[in-house]
This record gives sequence, C-alpha cells and structure tokens, in this order.
Amino acid sequence: MWPFTKRRTPLPFHGHVEERVVDDQLFVLGLDELYREAMKPRERGELRACAAKVMARLSVAPANVPIEGYYGEDAELAAYFRAFRALQGEGIERRREVAGMPEFERLLSVASAPLYGVPLEIGKLLPQGRDPLTTAMQKVPVPWTVTALVSRAGDEAESGDDCSLVGIAARTRDPVLVTAVRESVVLYAATLCTAMPTQPRYEWRVSPAIEAAARRFVETFRALFPDTTDAEFPIPEASAVETYWGAGKNSKPLGRCVRIATDDLGNSYHWAIRLEGDEFAVHDFWTNDVWTTDRYRQKMKLEGAPGFH
Repeated sequence: MWPFTKRRTPLPFHGHVEERVVDDQLFVLGLDELYREAMKPRERGELRACAAKVMARLSVAPANVPIEGYYGEDAELAAYFRAFRALQGEGIERRREVAGMPEFERLLSVASAPLYGVPLEIGKLLPQGRDPLTTAMQKVPVPWTVTALVSRAGDEAESGDDCSLVGIAARTRDPVLVTAVRESVVLYAATLCTAMPTQPRYEWRVSPAIEAAARRFVETFRALFPDTTDAEFPIPEASAVETYWGAGKNSKPLGRCVRIATDDLGNSYHWAIRLEGDEFAVHDFWTNDVWTTDRYRQKMKLEGAPGFH
C-alpha cells in the first residue's frame, strides 16, 4: 500500500457543539438575502443597460419618483429603478416600437417571471407581478388589517401553487417575512472569543411545501440568469443549510418599508418592519405620499425607536 493512501482516524472534537437550525423563518430570510445579493449585480449591469437602450428607442426620460426598496443603496441601482419605473409607465401600444429588440424582450422576460407572481397586463409596456399579497388585497374587505391580509395571502399562495418570493413568505403566515420580501421585490457579532472552540451543527427544518416552492423560485432565477453559481444562489435543500443559515443571519429586515396599494385619492398604504419589545412586528399605515425604506428608517431613528441607531 502506498504511504499516501493510508487512512488516518480523525481526532475527536472536544469543543462545544453550537446548534444552528434553519427553520422556515430563517430560511425565508436567507432566501430573500441571497436573492437580493444575486439580483443587484444583474440590475446594475445587464438589466440597466437593457433599460437604457429601450428608453433611448422610445425617447423616455427616467421617472422622477422616490427610490424604493434596496435601490437607494447606490447610484446604479437608483438609475435602474428610475429607468424601469419610466418604462412601466408607458402604454402597451408602444410595444410595437420596440418589437424585436433583444433588450426589451429581456426586460419583458424578467417582469413576467414567476419570481414576482403572475404577470398582470394592465395596459402598460411592462406587466407587473400579481403575488398572493396583491390577490389578498383584492379579496379582503377594507379596512385592511395585517393579520387578515397575511392569512389570506397564505391561503392564496397554497391554493395557487405560487412560487413567488412573496408567496413563499406568505406560506409561513409571518407578516414580518412577508413585509421583508415584498420590499425586496418592490420593483424587484463582536463576541468574546473564549478558549473553548466552537463547532456549529446545522439542521434543516424547512417545511416541504416552502422548500418545493422555493426550489422553483431559485430554478426560475437561474434560468433567467444562467451565470448564477451554486455558491451565489444554491438550490434550496438540506445540503445548502449552511449557506441559507448564514444568509438569514446576515439579513437586516428592520425598517424595511414597502408601499403595497393606493386608493382613488392617491393615498398610499404601507407596511414597515419595526420592533415591539424584542420581536419584529409590522406597522401598517396610510399616507398621502410614498414612504421608502430610507425615509422610514430615518424617521424611526429621529424618534429614537428601538433598534434604529
């Protein structure tokens, strides 16, 4: 036997085993975080370039609108947001002017993807995704409550076999998760290190229905963006537990604010994530203008709200 083929018995681990469990809540936060980080470079690059060419063909200027969601993080994302919003505002009759443009077809394929729900044609150049929360708002009578809408959205996600990001969160019936992921798709520790080493042990406790829908979500994303790697956005399964645990722990949902509806008078209905005691909770409110995540976080910081520093 060659020396290098000799097997060695691993030394026993004498440290503390740290349990690291991925349950439905942490998984959805991880899925959301991985989606955001995988989507941003595509929006800064390929999709922004596509939008610019389509805008040039149609002689459309960027929309002068508040920058919602994570799109306020940098100038490139903000530019893409304004460009896409501008194209969303154009009538469907203008499709004939961009017929055959690969750049328009690419934007259309993204806007129509099941990542965001069922594509809803409303007479505009680009469709919008109708996810289970949108459907719930159409079926739950006003005045809305967070509890009623989230419950109905969960029912809609299950009965419709929905695999959108919002639909996956809705299946948990957790309003914080629904708000966090809806903000993602709005267009779209120092600890004391002791001498005792720590070895994490991960456990996958994701519900089968959520895992199945999320698998379709990730597969759809990877079909849209074939350069996606396993390390960047892995298929949801037990073998990827460490990636989803880390992404879920890196997620920062506090303060995410998303406008989810408007009325005939132009008032806007929003959901935002804040702390009540030690728990996340959803704050729903109406305003006569649009509130973004940045604006909500600044307001909470000025008011000295818990968690906002």
